[in-house]
Amino acid sequence: MIAWMRTVLPSGWALGTFVFFYLLFDAPFYLLTLFQPSLLALPRQWHSESVLKFACAAYGVYRVAAFHPVFRPDYFKWLKAGPWNSSKPLPAGPIHLVWQDLVVCLIVEFLALRYPWTHPAVPLLCLLVFYLLCLSAALFATGQRAAAYLIAFGMGGVVHLHSRSWMAFAGGVALYLLAYGALRRSLARFPWPIEKIEVFRQKLVSQEMTRQQQFGWPFNRLSPRSEFPSISWGHGLLLSLLAGWWCFVLMRLIGETDAGVFIMFYVLPAMFGIGARAIIYLTGHWPPISFWGRIWTLRWIIPKYDQALVAPVLAILTCVFAPGLLRRLGLPDEASYAVSLACVLFIIFNVGPTLRSWRLTGSCRLTSGLLLMRQEYTEV
Repeated sequence: MIAWMRTVLPSGWALGTFVFFYLLFDAPFYLLTLFQPSLLALPRQWHSESVLKFACAAYGVYRVAAFHPVFRPDYFKWLKAGPWNSSKPLPAGPIHLVWQDLVVCLIVEFLALRYPWTHPAVPLLCLLVFYLLCLSAALFATGQRAAAYLIAFGMGGVVHLHSRSWMAFAGGVALYLLAYGALRRSLARFPWPIEKIEVFRQKLVSQEMTRQQQFGWPFNRLSPRSEFPSISWGHGLLLSLLAGWWCFVLMRLIGETDAGVFIMFYVLPAMFGIGARAIIYLTGHWPPISFWGRIWTLRWIIPKYDQALVAPVLAILTCVFAPGLLRRLGLPDEASYAVSLACVLFIIFNVGPTLRSWRLTGSCRLTSGLLLMRQEYTEV
């Protein structure tokens, strides 16, 4: 039995950590109920219940991350070098849910019954949500992008229906069947082209190191580059809608729109996206003249350079003013923030110019890095 369960169970230290914290938070109150059994009927938050939900979520992530070759590069290379195909079981263990997972779910349900004020499907829902979200990322990387988007959007709907636990669980099961079919199709197309991405990344890193070691500044900036990071218009739109949808779902899940929730689910993602776009474009590429030079020469706008700033500026204005405008139109707070976040990310992803066209045609002053004052010299 133990050997059979070890097919899917995490390592002993992970199980021991869960048992330790579960008993640490559960034992004091359980001992108290031995003297006052009436306390069991009181609706209260047991910290052991939170530990159980967190463990279910972690187990859902583990069931994909520990067994899918996408998340294990060495495992992927080993499978590719051998005779494995989708008609054979995966050597490291199954990615899809199996009977051993049912035993784990039964144990979780047994523990969940100790909390009468919590629906017994909630811990299982935590496991299923994180399992499918992690699996959708793997499906996206292996070419099953339509199924990955459907699962990611659908799991937002499942979380939105958390108050109707069995309905949400049924929706999660339906999405699992969709994910299982997509998983079988992706395994049938093994090996995937993800290795090309890794090779390309290593090639870029090695080329950059070679340029730095052999040439240094400024010749490393002048060397030609054939590839630039980019995202298609369709993926930019879908990712923006997905982020806005999950922003709405998480705000409704918490049920409050205080400052902490507002910053966590709206301000931080928006500012991170704006900052990432600015850093990617402007690193090592500064204006041809300084700010005071613009003022003195009356060249307040330099079109070939300033076009890279259009998207960040529009995104900042949208981030600041869009929620208030949408609330005036009658939308609730959660919907206003969600739509605004989707608009901000859409601008970041899809408003031009592309990095390639701007880097090759923009009027830039090349520098050695982010800091203007940094100086490097190379003897030639």
